[in-house]
Amino acid sequence: MLVLMKLLVPLVDMEDWLQLVIACYPFISVGGQQALKPARSISSDERKLLYKLFQKQRHVAGGSAMFNQLTVVQMLLSKLMIVSVGYCWNEFSKEDWDFLLSNLRCWIQSAVVVMEDVTENINGLVDSSADNLNLMSQKIGQIMLISDPFLIKISENALLSFLLLLKHYKLQQDEERDNLNTFKSENFDSVKDRILEGVLRLLFCTAISEAIASECYKEAALVVASSRVEYTHFWNLVAFGVVNSSSQCRDKAVKSVEFWGLRKGSISSLYALLFTSKPIPLLQSAAFFVLSNEPVLSIAVLEDNACNSNIYAASDDDVRRHDIPIEEKVHLKKEISVMIERAPFEVLGMDSLSPQRVRMLCMGMKLNYAS
Repeated sequence: MLVLMKLLVPLVDMEDWLQLVIACYPFISVGGQQALKPARSISSDERKLLYKLFQKQRHVAGGSAMFNQLTVVQMLLSKLMIVSVGYCWNEFSKEDWDFLLSNLRCWIQSAVVVMEDVTENINGLVDSSADNLNLMSQKIGQIMLISDPFLIKISENALLSFLLLLKHYKLQQDEERDNLNTFKSENFDSVKDRILEGVLRLLFCTAISEAIASECYKEAALVVASSRVEYTHFWNLVAFGVVNSSSQCRDKAVKSVEFWGLRKGSISSLYALLFTSKPIPLLQSAAFFVLSNEPVLSIAVLEDNACNSNIYAASDDDVRRHDIPIEEKVHLKKEISVMIERAPFEVLGMDSLSPQRVRMLCMGMKLNYAS
């Protein structure tokens, strides 16, 4: 507590002290980041001192735009936000929530911009270098290199704060309170949805990048998939955000991808991520979640054509009156048909934990959901 009292001064003057304070407020995880919670209990007085520290830095950061742009200040502030949301969120005022949400959205959006540039560069590269696959693979490797890891790290901190915030929000909703007094920002739901749309955009960016590369050259797709491994924690947090998104957020994200007009769209890119050669399990689960829930579910299995529409609308009696079996009339998505056309003995001969067999299991689950 003495350290906290010393810290009621600007961030840049007390960097080492602040790092020490942050280390005094750890978290424990039971069952993943969604179950993250404070590792210790603190007294009311200590909680109020921690809150005063957060308020002090909020006023300092809001007072000077140039000061707030310093990377060390932003990084320390993002870490302090994690601790504050975890340990003293009940103390927050409307101004505190507005400040927190504004920064979280800004930091996550910074990562979105970086990933969008990567995706557009890969899309343009494939258009211009399709005849030289080795050169294209090398250039994709260069594009995937993130020159400034700071943007990913601070976005990672922002995602962690946001997930903690969502946990508190859901707990209050579960308690069926008439008025969520803790979240006093009037536009909380709107900002929350915009942040989640950004998180979904991150998922689609990496999925589209892999899908575009995979279309031309398997090794190029491996380069894209391998680039995620270095930032596994970041992508795990993205995955947790995706599974917390509403159908409205997912609908906007899907429409935004289609409007983007790249070589690959939302459905094919999600399948590329689901069947990736370098899996991050939580990210695959997030892709599966989007594919197996509305608004994507209804368009994720069958190709969009007149024959499928007629079959889908027909009754069982109508189908029986046709001479051609329904299996020959229904056209599955290419990504699905390629998987299920494997000979059964080929699948059974695979190792039980091989990526190919796991993909087949995922596909079976997907088709079961769709039916």
